[in-house]
Amino acid sequence: MIAYDKVLQGPDAANREHAAIEWCRWEEAVAASDAQRKPGGYLFETDPRKRMAFARMCAHYFGHQAWLDDRQLLDNAGVLADIPAVLIHGRLDLGGSTMLAWQLARAWPGARLEIIEGGGHATGPGMADTIGAALDAFAADRPATMGS
Repeated sequence: MIAYDKVLQGPDAANREHAAIEWCRWEEAVAASDAQRKPGGYLFETDPRKRMAFARMCAHYFGHQAWLDDRQLLDNAGVLADIPAVLIHGRLDLGGSTMLAWQLARAWPGARLEIIEGGGHATGPGMADTIGAALDAFAADRPATMGS
């Protein structure tokens, strides 16, 4: 990922653009990996600035492992005990392991894991409804703010 990040930050505009297009094609293939979708050109296909920003951000963070040591999040999840969470994970997500989601839910006191059968990376049947239900539940537990 570091090498990809260097190309995306490099001086050759054509190489940068080619790398951004290929990164987004890869992202699209991963995101579309659910029981119903196929890759189809939805990810920043028409806006080169958004495509470049997205590819650069992803390559930079992936290349540095999000500045986390191995197991740092799992080993320190206890500090999140006062932060409620619903972890929503597609069973067919190629971008992240279901096992890791399960381990994080076990390590994070008060977290709940929802596995979306047939779901991919933020896609799939029931994904949007599950996310909406979690947001509604959080909103219902939040005190009213001024002006609402």
